[in-house]
Amino acid sequence: MNPRDFCLTERFPIAIVACFNFDPLFFERVALPALRIGGAQHILVLADRGAIAEASPSWAGQVQQLGRRYLLGQPAANGAFHPKFMLRLGKASGRVWFGSGNVTSSGWGLNDEVAAAWSVGGEEDDRGEWLGKLLASLRRWCDGDPLAADFIDRAIAQTPWTQAIANHEPPVLFQGPGLSPLATQLAARWHGRAFSQLRLTTGSTDKEGAMLRWAAETFGVGTVTAVLDPSRASWVPSRLARLEMDIKVVRKIGMHAKFFWFEGDGGSASVIGSANCSAAAWRGSNTEAVVVYDDPDRLEFSPLLATIRDGLAPEDALPVSPDDDRSAPSTSAFRLMSARYDSG
Repeated sequence: MNPRDFCLTERFPIAIVACFNFDPLFFERVALPALRIGGAQHILVLADRGAIAEASPSWAGQVQQLGRRYLLGQPAANGAFHPKFMLRLGKASGRVWFGSGNVTSSGWGLNDEVAAAWSVGGEEDDRGEWLGKLLASLRRWCDGDPLAADFIDRAIAQTPWTQAIANHEPPVLFQGPGLSPLATQLAARWHGRAFSQLRLTTGSTDKEGAMLRWAAETFGVGTVTAVLDPSRASWVPSRLARLEMDIKVVRKIGMHAKFFWFEGDGGSASVIGSANCSAAAWRGSNTEAVVVYDDPDRLEFSPLLATIRDGLAPEDALPVSPDDDRSAPSTSAFRLMSARYDSG
């Protein structure tokens, strides 16, 4: 789902945009006009406070609409505030967008990204009751940001349909301060299911392959094919070897999509969203949001699956890391104590 097209969605006056990296110059030139055309009157952007602090010197003095047409909030987070979503809300219904792209030119066009959008509330299949928990969590995380907290309070008051009690599994899982990790939530949701293969795309990784270990221990995954940009990956091949899994890597410059396809004799399941293939994304230190497909239609995911072809062994696909056993100096029974040069 093209994010700009989503912003043009009409009839919903409240807009909440969440991301990790936020480029206000890009936002004011591209996203904000689309939101205004789409009828958004009250706009809140939530972004990672560390990322904002790092980037703000590059756009200081050039931002014109901040505080006038939209607010910028900085939620509390144990690790990174990393979800990527947009909510368009009205009195009885709304539209939601969840994906992997930040509000930057890279996230909205230059990188390979993934996203999904759908209607909620009213007479839609998804009545949107799960939004109540998300809005309440955002409000709690913004407790130290009075303007953002007040915005969310007013959004909750104006959307009573989001506060109904859900009677089915929510399409979206999210983690953050005070919430269970994604790994715990998904293990409970798919309890009793087994998958032999995991195919994925990711924007970054940890060193240890913690998410892969969890997939093996929880669901029995033994074969993994991962598409990633080697310059953004931290996997250490010698540490992956300890997992005793068949792991292959496909190199793709610009890959930033977060997509996980679990497959086994009992069927398939999938996850897309903000969570990378890392411990921080799945074990609880980051704030994340993902869309869960318990019984996905393979045809709908065929463009993504087509990118996950046969790959290389990690040691052949990834650059040598200082933490890798391959780069460690060789040991010897002798130690050089001194050296002398004799020209004769």
